[in-house]
Amino acid sequence: MSHFLPFRLNRVIAIAALVGLVVAGGGCDLGGGGADSVTINGRVVDASSNPVQNAQVTFRFTDATGEEVEENTLTDSLGTFSTTLEVEETTEVTITAAKGEVSTDKAVQVSPDAGSISDLSFGLSFGGDEEREPGRPTDIVLQSQSTEAIRVQESGGMTVARLTFQVVDSTGQAIDLDQAVDVSFRFGQRPDGVTLTPETVTTDGSGQATVNVSSGKTAGVVQVVAQTQRPDGTE
Repeated sequence: MSHFLPFRLNRVIAIAALVGLVVAGGGCDLGGGGADSVTINGRVVDASSNPVQNAQVTFRFTDATGEEVEENTLTDSLGTFSTTLEVEETTEVTITAAKGEVSTDKAVQVSPDAGSISDLSFGLSFGGDEEREPGRPTDIVLQSQSTEAIRVQESGGMTVARLTFQVVDSTGQAIDLDQAVDVSFRFGQRPDGVTLTPETVTTDGSGQATVNVSSGKTAGVVQVVAQTQRPDGTE
């Protein structure tokens, strides 16, 4: 879990979401070939940002043949996990982290060209933790993505993708303006020349924050990380 954003309060909970995007060259075929390996790495922590050991992490997705696939792994003493999936095309994978009766999940886009996905963070709230109260931000999810692929500059195709994320509470409802947070955007990986604007957005009345990804002149895979931090236990 990353804590790179400045914040004055001592206890913070980082909430992050990651999405994949392909930047294709002119005339590039985005169709799938054979299956490729994608390694997914992440960490599971509790409300105080302590690692959660032996949490079960489940990965579910539908493969190119329409078959439902499920893989499982456990976190180590540092709360980290890693697994490798075989995918033939850009695929949405639902990842669930659970221990006991407490669980959380998020969906990520994986691509056979990506190779690996890192920086995933899952927070598990045990007992009557404050952040489980409805209305408080507990997760960030990708709400919409204008396209899964953009073209390199001067290739004659669409060169900008619009990604809208939403910050939600423990019930899955969008936070309102009273709980508004700043969402920062950065790249997990990118080819040269790709840019995103703006780098930070304050959520609106629907808990939404939108970023634009613009291609450069090099094809490749883009991973965009949306992240926010909030104080724990404040009004």
